[in-house]
Amino acid sequence: MGIAIGVLCSRLVFRRQGYALVAALALVMVTLFVKGMPPVNRLFNLMATTSDSAKLLAPAAGMLAIAAVILAGSTAVTQYIISRKE
Repeated sequence: MGIAIGVLCSRLVFRRQGYALVAALALVMVTLFVKGMPPVNRLFNLMATTSDSAKLLAPAAGMLAIAAVILAGSTAVTQYIISRKE
């Protein structure tokens, strides 16, 4: 998720560093604090409430797949924005 946010807030999208920083901080806060927002908040909740680490493997693998899809989507959005600017 951090890389996906970094791609969306890169210099390719935001020319000014201040705007990129504000956008990145806002997106990080959304992913951390929105209840049920996959995969970050859900994984933190599972880690806090599950005592057996073996039970976390399947949900963590699913959330890893979700994070990979989100990364691919943010990369595609960034590529679209870059092509529109040129």
